[in-house]
Amino acid sequence: MTRASRTALHPDLAAELEGPPWMYAWPLGPGVTAPIFNPALQHIHQTRLEMFEGPVRDAIAQAGPNATVLDLACCEGWFAHRMLDWGAGRVVGVDIRPRNILRARLVRDQLGIDPGRLDFIEQDVMALDPAVIGTFDVVLVLGLVYHLEHPIEALRIARRLTRSLCIVESQLTRQDRPIIAGNGGVDAYFLRPASFAAFPETDSADNALASATGVVSLVPNRAALVQMPSWAGFDRVEQLAASAGHNRQYVTGDRGLVAAYVDAPAAVAEVIDGDGHPVPPAELCRRIGTEGALDQVQERFLSQGADLRRRIESMLPSGWSWEGRTALDFGCGSGRVLRHFIPEGLSGNRLLGCDIDRDGVAWINSHLQPPLEAFTVKETPGLPLADGAVDLIWAASVFTHITDHWAGWLLELRRVLRPDGVLIASFLGRNMGERFLGEWDEDRTGMNVIAMGNPWHLGGPAVFHSEWWLRSHWGRAFEVVTLDSNEEHPDDHSWVALRPRPDAVTVEDLVRPDPNDPREVAALRKNIEQLHAIDRVMRGR
Repeated sequence: MTRASRTALHPDLAAELEGPPWMYAWPLGPGVTAPIFNPALQHIHQTRLEMFEGPVRDAIAQAGPNATVLDLACCEGWFAHRMLDWGAGRVVGVDIRPRNILRARLVRDQLGIDPGRLDFIEQDVMALDPAVIGTFDVVLVLGLVYHLEHPIEALRIARRLTRSLCIVESQLTRQDRPIIAGNGGVDAYFLRPASFAAFPETDSADNALASATGVVSLVPNRAALVQMPSWAGFDRVEQLAASAGHNRQYVTGDRGLVAAYVDAPAAVAEVIDGDGHPVPPAELCRRIGTEGALDQVQERFLSQGADLRRRIESMLPSGWSWEGRTALDFGCGSGRVLRHFIPEGLSGNRLLGCDIDRDGVAWINSHLQPPLEAFTVKETPGLPLADGAVDLIWAASVFTHITDHWAGWLLELRRVLRPDGVLIASFLGRNMGERFLGEWDEDRTGMNVIAMGNPWHLGGPAVFHSEWWLRSHWGRAFEVVTLDSNEEHPDDHSWVALRPRPDAVTVEDLVRPDPNDPREVAALRKNIEQLHAIDRVMRGR
C-alpha cells in the first residue's frame, strides 16, 4: 500500500505539486494527492505490479531481510516503494531525468522513509557501473527498453547489476511471424522470429514518457522481448502471463513482461531420465530446436523424443518386428529420438545414429554406447555403411532443412536400405506452410525453400513440400507406402513412409521436373515470385 503522509507538506513538495502533472497519484497528506497527467496509466502500473509480484516476492524472500532492489528508469519511485512493502532491506532508484529524481526524493522525505533504505540517483542507466553502484538481488527494467536505441546493451548492463532476478517490461509490436532477412551473403536469407520496429521519439519536453529528444527507439516484438535477456547473458527467461482484469495491452500482447534469472554458479548435476539414462545438457538439447526455459529444455527434449518414437512406430508396416534389425537415425543430434530405442538395442538390435553435429555424436558415444552407436557425416551425401545394411531409417526434421543435396541423400539412404527396408521421414507440408508462408497453395508449392543460407545454430533453411511433388520426385526412387499429412496436429510436421524401388535412378532423374504436370511450372513461378518479393524487401522497396 502507498504510505500517506502524516505531516504538513514540505514547501519544496508543495511547490512541485504546482508544476507539470505527475506520473503517479501519490497520497501526500490529508486531501492532498499528486495530480497526474494520464489516469489511464494507473491501470498499467497496477497490472505490472501484479504480474511480477510472485517472482519478485520469492527472490526477495530468498535473499532475506537484507535483500536489495535496483529500479532502473525509476521515474518518481512508485515501484521502488512497493519493493520496500514486499520486504526489501534497501532499494535504489536510478533515472536520468532531474525532475523525476527530485520528485522521488521529495515523496520519500515527505513519507518519512530513511534515505539509507530508499535512495534515488540521477544518472544515465547506460553509464551504470557495478563496481560503483554495486549489484542487487532484484533489478527492475520497466518501461525502459522500448525508449532506447540500444536495448540489448541496456540489458547487458542490467545483467552485470543482477544477482538473482531481473524483470523486463516493454511495449511490443504485433509482428508475430518470423521475418526473412539477409546478412550480406548472396542468396543467403534467414528466418528471424525476433524483430524490432524503429520509433523516433517525440520531444521529451512535450512528452513525459519520451526518451531524450532525437532518440530512435527500437520497440521489440514478443519473440525479441523473450530472447533479449538470453542474449544479454541471463541464464533463463520466463514469460509472465496476464490475467483477466489486467490492463488490456498486456492481454492483447501489445505489452509484455519477462522474468530473467541468474542461476547460482553451482555445478550442474547430470540429469537422469526415468529409465536411468543420462540426458544431454540443455545446450545440446537446444541445438535440435527444443525451446523453453533452461529448466524445461531437457524435459521437453525427452517428451519430444518419446512423441517422435510413437509417430515413427505408427508409420511402420504391419507385421514389423524388432528381431535382429539394424536401424539408423538420420540426423540424430544428441539422441532425442534414438535414446527411446535403447530397449531395442539392449535386446539384440543394432541402433545407429548420424549427424553433422560432432558434439551431439560425441555425447551419444560417451554416454549411451552401448547399445547406441553414432557417427558424423558431412553435408554432402555419404554414409560409411555397406549396401543393404539397414532395415529401418527415420529422418525426423531433416529433409525439412536439406536444400541442395536432398536427391543425393535420398539415393544414399536407398543404397544402404535392404530391398524390403523402410525409410520414414517428416516433411513440412500444409500444416507448417500455413504457419510460415501464409495461405497454402498445394498446386503452386512443389519444393519451396525459404531462409536459404540460415546458419544451423539458428535452425538452418526451411524446406516445404507439396504431397504431389513428393510422390512425383521422391516416388522415382521409393514407393510411397504411407503419406500422413497429420492434419489433427496443425502445428506439426507431416510424415511419409517409403520402400526402395529397384529401378536405377540418378540425382538428375529425381530433380528433373515432370514435363507433363503443369503444377511443376506453377510451383517454379511461385518460387520466382517469392524470390522477387525477398529481393524487394532486401532493397528496401
